[in-house]
Amino acid sequence: MFVVTNRNIESGRGVRKLGSRLNELGPNELRIVEATRRSNAWKVDVLPDELTPELKQEIGVTKRGKVLATEYMFQKLLGRVNPRLATPPSSGRGRDLLLFVHGFNNDFKDVLERCHQLESTYGVEVVAFTWPANGGGLRGAPDYLDDKRDALASVGAFDRVLSFGHAMITKARADHLNSVEKKLRKEGLSGEALRHRLTEEAEKHCPFRVTLFLHSMGNYLFERTLKSTAFRGNLLVFDNVVMCAADV
Repeated sequence: MFVVTNRNIESGRGVRKLGSRLNELGPNELRIVEATRRSNAWKVDVLPDELTPELKQEIGVTKRGKVLATEYMFQKLLGRVNPRLATPPSSGRGRDLLLFVHGFNNDFKDVLERCHQLESTYGVEVVAFTWPANGGGLRGAPDYLDDKRDALASVGAFDRVLSFGHAMITKARADHLNSVEKKLRKEGLSGEALRHRLTEEAEKHCPFRVTLFLHSMGNYLFERTLKSTAFRGNLLVFDNVVMCAADV
């Protein structure tokens, strides 16, 4: 699974690679992490901001120059939710996509375990946004208030996550339809017949739903993002928004 975070990056192994403080470069600094569960342990890889040649090759990117980690995550996710668009394409069954935002007192391991539970129970592809909640057990009001300050400081980062999601979905749809249109025009289609086929192809291209799942103080983060002047509220990303045990 993929995790997007504004937590600080540590030198530890596994779940210790993400810390309990804001990224040292600032609260809006995002990193992408790929986590794989092996037995009862987690293998955690922090992706480089700019893809290496090996990672480019893995997603079929041949162009030279800078390619960001967001492109790697998006191409991988696209293949999982719609195998027809994987590299290479597959006839397998896709999955709905869920963006999970955790609440108060969750360390990185807590987040991964909850995401694994959601994937196993509901058969969805989960991406997590994790912000620096302290974790380590409830210690009282001071830690609660500290987490609330970190949630408030993470508004800009979460807004960026929503913006990236919208941009990637829009780009995938546009790239796909441009490719289909060229093919259909070569077949001689135009006018109303062309528009009808493009509409059919758009439906085939997006056979999955996208859900935002907010738990506990994650709802406070969402609320503050909605109220923030940074929020791009005209961006349509989600089919469903689930506000669970909302701390608002």
